[in-house]
Amino acid sequence: MLQQISWSEYWKIIVILTVLYECSILLLFYRKEIVLLAKRKRWVLPVVRNAASHHTDLSTSTEQEDNSEDEDENLIPFAHDLAEAVKAFIMQAADKGYVKEELCFGLQQRIKDYPQLNNTRYQREINTVIMVECKNKCAIHLRAGELDKLWLS
Repeated sequence: MLQQISWSEYWKIIVILTVLYECSILLLFYRKEIVLLAKRKRWVLPVVRNAASHHTDLSTSTEQEDNSEDEDENLIPFAHDLAEAVKAFIMQAADKGYVKEELCFGLQQRIKDYPQLNNTRYQREINTVIMVECKNKCAIHLRAGELDKLWLS
């Protein structure tokens, strides 16, 4: 049977299998990033502005709303990463018996690595994660003012 396969056929099969393997690895490990990249690379047509048309004001305002929604969607992986980092740190703080000041300092250090989430809708969600995890794991209650101070650095 091996005598019927030529070298060119062999190498074609090897290349095809290698490409399929690499694509499956990329999809397995980088699925979220590929989806975000695919959403980001939309074809954008230029807006034709006529002086007589009064619809341009409406179209620019809807474009700005769409852009802010796209920017929020692009922040989802960052928010998820920060939430996971916060949960892991709070678990570590609970195991080591950190006091409130040490806990706040450590959270501030984690949040500092994600400045793009500051003053977005994800800040409130991250604050909720921090408040619930601190209450459940460390028995430390953080007030809204204390949570806001975490984002100031």
